[in-house]
Amino acid sequence: MEMIDVLAICGSTREGSLNRSLPRTALRLAEAPLRVEVWDDHASVPRLDATRERPFPPAVAALRDRVAASRPAVPA
Repeated sequence: MEMIDVLAICGSTREGSLNRSLPRTALRLAEAPLRVEVWDDHASVPRLDATRERPFPPAVAALRDRVAASRPAVPA
């Protein structure tokens, strides 16, 4: 069976946030064929205006590359 990689990203930075608990719960409960990776490195990504700021800071470029390497959960 082919593994399905899920990249879970939550925009909330508040530690007690329900939204932040959802990806962590998915990680804990995921069973094959799901493999969940929780991205939770908000501190490394600065606020920026993507229309003006190029090249992207390294942390932003790394996250963009990670997302670009993923298959969409819902086909476009």
